[in-house]
Amino acid sequence: MDNKGNVISSQNKALFGSMQADDTIFSQILSTHSRQSFSFSGDINHVPHLIIANYNPELEFYMVATIPYEYITSETRQINISLVCISALLIILSLAATLIVYTSIMRPINNMIGMCYIQSDEDLDKELGDTSPDELGFLSRTIDNMLREMKALGAQWNKDQMMKRQLELEMLQYQINPHFLFNTLNSLKFVAQMNDVPVLDEGISSLSSLLQHTLVRKQELIPISMEIDNLKHYFNLQNIRYAGMFHVVYELEDITLKYEIPRFVLQPLAENAIIHGTVKNREITITIKSRFLEDKFIELILQDNGSGFDSSVLEQGKKERFSSIGLSNVDQRIKLHYGPKYGLTITSAPNEGTLCRLLLPQLIWKEDTENVSGVTY
Repeated sequence: MDNKGNVISSQNKALFGSMQADDTIFSQILSTHSRQSFSFSGDINHVPHLIIANYNPELEFYMVATIPYEYITSETRQINISLVCISALLIILSLAATLIVYTSIMRPINNMIGMCYIQSDEDLDKELGDTSPDELGFLSRTIDNMLREMKALGAQWNKDQMMKRQLELEMLQYQINPHFLFNTLNSLKFVAQMNDVPVLDEGISSLSSLLQHTLVRKQELIPISMEIDNLKHYFNLQNIRYAGMFHVVYELEDITLKYEIPRFVLQPLAENAIIHGTVKNREITITIKSRFLEDKFIELILQDNGSGFDSSVLEQGKKERFSSIGLSNVDQRIKLHYGPKYGLTITSAPNEGTLCRLLLPQLIWKEDTENVSGVTY
């Protein structure tokens, strides 16, 4: 429109050539002609509009555009609706992704928890079978390996239980066998007494006592007094064979008899004394001594005045006429029990006899009831 309010051109053909000078909107346009471009709000037919105008001073006309606010707000509502829809879609996608991730994590975790409630051996055959390369897959494979090991241990345990029952049956059988043996020996002893054979009677009694100590009692450590009793029984049996070829003298301090010693350590020494001493058919005397030493030691000595031998033979490992294995066993057993400063030392020389010296700690013997058989004869 020109500066007088005449409409020159319009998208609305009904406005061509019309006069808008009296229109309120045009009055507002004219009041702001000092600016080339401007905008303001106004009502057109009682409808709120945004009016945008541009003035060309050379041509002296206005370019006017009116935009209903409803059009603008409708676009805004459409944008808002689109934003809401996009937000809802994003929320749904997020929930779906969260559910997928949660399921992928919780399913193997729940499977692992289920494997923890093992109630039977059949459950050990189950496997998670998760081959995924992530941490949960590693844990699943670790649990599968643990279950396989548990199954193997269970099988081994069942096998051990069967062996245990077998050993228990054998132990019961071994209890019956000594019972039969001692009954037989008692019968032979009764026959010896009835026929007035004191040597046989005494020999059977000593053999019965030695066997009882060997088969029934399982204690490794015994008091020295018990070891001396066993040695006396052994000498009684050897007297039957050697017919008075040796005599035994005991020089024991009573206070030493209550201290502990590994059982059967004196018998190999006595055996070697008899073998070496009587090799030339000479009568010998075997002396057994026990005494206290300083620094809390106990000394046991088994000495004979027999033929003797060259001590270097022991170091060379020869054993033509004596049991070096038995002597070495005695020394090793004492060292294993008490330490390297204890043990057996042997000194001997041809025709001068032999001296065996045992060095033990001063430990008072205490009975180990767990290693004693309940069977008595």
